[in-house]
Amino acid sequence: MWKRSGFGSVGNREEVTLHKEPRQSCKIHKQRSEVPRCPFPGCPNGTEAGFIVGRPPITTDGDPRWYFERLRWPEVNGRYTYSWWTTDSLLIGQVEDVVLDSLRADHIVNDHLIDPNERFYHYTNVDALLGLLSSKSIWLSDYGFLNDSTEVAYGYNVASTILADLELPYWSSSTDIKRPDQPNFAEMARREQSSLSVRPMIASFTTEPDDLSQWRAYGNVCVGVRAHSVVNTLLNDAMFCPVIYDEQSQRTVFEKFFKFRNFAFNHDADHYSYRDIEKRYLDDQALLLRLASMMKHSSFSPESEIRAAYFHPTGSYLDNGEPIVRYRSRNDLVIPYVSSSDLKNFSHQKEVIVESIKIGPHPQSRLLKSGIERMIADTGADYIAVDVSEIPYRP
Repeated sequence: MWKRSGFGSVGNREEVTLHKEPRQSCKIHKQRSEVPRCPFPGCPNGTEAGFIVGRPPITTDGDPRWYFERLRWPEVNGRYTYSWWTTDSLLIGQVEDVVLDSLRADHIVNDHLIDPNERFYHYTNVDALLGLLSSKSIWLSDYGFLNDSTEVAYGYNVASTILADLELPYWSSSTDIKRPDQPNFAEMARREQSSLSVRPMIASFTTEPDDLSQWRAYGNVCVGVRAHSVVNTLLNDAMFCPVIYDEQSQRTVFEKFFKFRNFAFNHDADHYSYRDIEKRYLDDQALLLRLASMMKHSSFSPESEIRAAYFHPTGSYLDNGEPIVRYRSRNDLVIPYVSSSDLKNFSHQKEVIVESIKIGPHPQSRLLKSGIERMIADTGADYIAVDVSEIPYRP
């Protein structure tokens, strides 16, 4: 249990010292917040108080206080999740955190379970291998050029199906009357899918180091990288988590998204101008795109994909004025991609650490292995282990 800080509880309020930045305050409910108390009632990591008065971590005379209220978010089947709401802010700004924290607690989004010392594998071709080794960066390709022809659209179709099954009321809590001009979330989803002003750029990894289906689909080389080097390289810029293949889990994702978003809309519309709130909700579709990008058809489940996805605003440029999107060739196609070396908000680590290279089934696998070993020796990277697949497949 957390040690009580601040001045303790007074009535239904408790004063605490806030974290410098959001962090997980409860391993049971996976909540991330500046408030060092789990918002779930009865949790041993929580508090009986319904309101929190927060002090900054380093206090001086005259420092402001932040006020938080415990909110109960309705889910399906009569369940609820909880969060701390900063009482002077729109609730829409909290929807993403509440959705993802709730999915983590249900073990549907498992990014928090990634072991930083685990090795991930990226199947690719020789040209991409040379680019990775020379740039020490990850190339994230435009979703429209991946091998799954339904990328992102599949997730949107699941969302549309779930939305049609849900009854989402829009009402004023003060009058208990349904609004005749309620926003159409389904139309919002269709509009976002058709425009996609933000393009998902994706790099795929797996925990399978020698998988025949992926040799066939992606190339003759499997690159092993340490998980922490991938996560740290993309920190603050990309979503990084296992892909969701299970249909029931996909359903749960969008049930939570639409139920929580509906709750936040009604809450905000009762506290602010309805028209302003409606426009804000119509304009803000980033989370829907992120969730849709986390899903693939169950037929792809043997790949056990762990996905890095960067959401690229179209028309954006680097500081030197050059477009952030680059282009490369593959199978007589021109593939748009972004390099992790060009992404902003780097953490302390800017390079991907390659630990192993495995050569897949190939008519000249021994010769390919010899060439790779000579290259990494000449570049001082002979710490990289190189071996050949044991699968007796003749391509």
